Amino acid sequence: MRRIAARRTDSSIVRHVWGVGAQRVRAVVVTGVVVVMGGCAPHRAPPVAPVPASDPERPPARTVPASDADAPPALMVPVSGVAPERVPDTFSARRGDRAHRAVDILAPRGTPVVAAADGRIYRIRDSAAGGLSIYATDISARWMFYYAHLDSVRPDLGEGTKLAQGEVIGYVGTTGNAPPDTPHLHFQLMRARFDARWWDGEALDPRPYFVTAGEQR
Repeated sequence: MRRIAARRTDSSIVRHVWGVGAQRVRAVVVTGVVVVMGGCAPHRAPPVAPVPASDPERPPARTVPASDADAPPALMVPVSGVAPERVPDTFSARRGDRAHRAVDILAPRGTPVVAAADGRIYRIRDSAAGGLSIYATDISARWMFYYAHLDSVRPDLGEGTKLAQGEVIGYVGTTGNAPPDTPHLHFQLMRARFDARWWDGEALDPRPYFVTAGEQR
């Protein structure tokens, strides 16, 4: 039986970003070749891509390198209203004696969390570390997505429920070991495995695969 946390309505605003690494990496596709450029900006907001004149509020979508046949699917940022360039680089940040292997997307408590890709719910859990959490696969069942520290989960979701990209699955919170004054979504992209350690697949930095801003559909 899954446990559903009661949704809170306080609208505390995030006051600082923690655990954000200084190194930002950008990938550019040039005639089928991925060129990687590194830049260091310890306390500088990431650059915003030019916006089309037809829609000044939305930056153009990015594309996943087509040359990588084993790449994850094109992902939506799983927090409503957050653009790909605003997702902080926390993948390699240290968490005690281990690497983070995920990104922390800060947002006010109660902000909708949306499915990053089409797929299915694999597990719904409530643990001391991740708090109220959802594990979901993509439609190929090759990739696993982990959404943690949720304030609440949509009540009608269950293991095996089909998901469409952009569908609301829960809400940003601080359950588990998240700092109580820093609501955020801990999001992890992993290669799916279905053995005794199904929750511990090889993790990839999801930022290169975020191509659209979080949007409820």
